[in-house]
Amino acid sequence: MKKNIMRQPAMIIMCVIFALYSFSILFVLFQGISFSLMTSGDYSDGKLIPTSGLIFKNYAEAFARVKVEGVNLIVMTINSLWFAGGSTFFSILFSSITAYILAKYKFPGRGFLYGYAIVTMMLPIMGSAPASIKFYKSIGILDTNFMIVMFASSFGQNFVIQFATFKGVSWEYAEAAFMDGANHFKVFFMVMIPQAISTMVALFVVGFIGKWSDSDTALLYMKTHPTLASGLYIYSHRNSYHKPIQFAGFMIGMIPVLALYVAFQKTIMDIQIGGGLKG
Repeated sequence: MKKNIMRQPAMIIMCVIFALYSFSILFVLFQGISFSLMTSGDYSDGKLIPTSGLIFKNYAEAFARVKVEGVNLIVMTINSLWFAGGSTFFSILFSSITAYILAKYKFPGRGFLYGYAIVTMMLPIMGSAPASIKFYKSIGILDTNFMIVMFASSFGQNFVIQFATFKGVSWEYAEAAFMDGANHFKVFFMVMIPQAISTMVALFVVGFIGKWSDSDTALLYMKTHPTLASGLYIYSHRNSYHKPIQFAGFMIGMIPVLALYVAFQKTIMDIQIGGGLKG
């Protein structure tokens, strides 16, 4: 009884903190929508809500006027889908293969590779961008669509989470498949991947959202293939005279990730690690 009484103030404080945090996010979202529907005069006057009517044509103007190096908003959206979706997909695929091998197969150097993955997460490599740019340029893939493969990594956060996932899956699944004539590739793709699919989907959604808003990488390695994040960043610095159109572009760029999160929010919150064999 005393524990429940002591927990109540802590729960109230946590609820207030989360409520304030949620309000701050919703306020920023509301403000962005409000700015995108204003006239330039209302924005210049520092108004928080439109007073001269809702200017929905700002969104049509954004598609027509927001351009970077001749690339319009529609092409930027396609580039973003390719960049965010492709690099995240390959990152999940490569890290899942690496995590599965290290989790389920014993071989010399396995401990070293796992330690290497942890150390590289703890010690960021500084100043590697010039060397990376030179390397990508030398092999002829800099500023091309093939860069999405180079952005994928076999280690990192995805590896650690998937390593724990495969570690929790019983090897008896694989043994049963081997008895039925399956090889190692079939066991991985047809037995183990379905056991870890919820984790992989959650990692994909989170990774996609992160890549979608990543402007720095596109600015460095994909100058002639601007994404929404990099393109809107460049446009906002080159064209500061019509802010409502810029905010309309920002709101358009937010729609895909918002829809993706709404569609998969239950998957993100309900990650199941490991399988369930019944004896």
